[in-house]
Amino acid sequence: MKTKNYFLITSLLLLITGMGACGDKDEEPQFDIYENHEISACGLDDPLRNLDWLAEFTANYKDVAINVTIKLYANIETQEENIVMFHNRWRYIEGTKLLETMDPLYANQIYSCSGERLCVDNSGAVDSEKWGDFFYSGKNVLKEMIWYRYRIN
Repeated sequence: MKTKNYFLITSLLLLITGMGACGDKDEEPQFDIYENHEISACGLDDPLRNLDWLAEFTANYKDVAINVTIKLYANIETQEENIVMFHNRWRYIEGTKLLETMDPLYANQIYSCSGERLCVDNSGAVDSEKWGDFFYSGKNVLKEMIWYRYRIN
């Protein structure tokens, strides 16, 4: 009797799991996009429109199948503002196949208001000491969300 019950329960669990795995594999990824046009950053109102390099970046990433977050940070001592972009470490290829695209530790990329990437060395590699100082010294604080694009399915 116990063997029959075990077999029945196992069969039901496999059936339910199989039904869930048979979803539409070719479903196009859908994204939620947030744009903050009420913010002032880098001495400009609405940096999404008035900061050329940032406007170009967001235009280029509206249709790319990865999650992206853009936040405004400020140094509490100097009030210098920086823009931090987070690209998740996964890029979606052909609907549901995944490809790792970057080291998740340094997925946060720091930019000056002029669009220059900060906390990198001469070769373009992340300077882990400067990067760590930016995020963990307590000197730079998040001011506001500027833009994001998150996958919702």
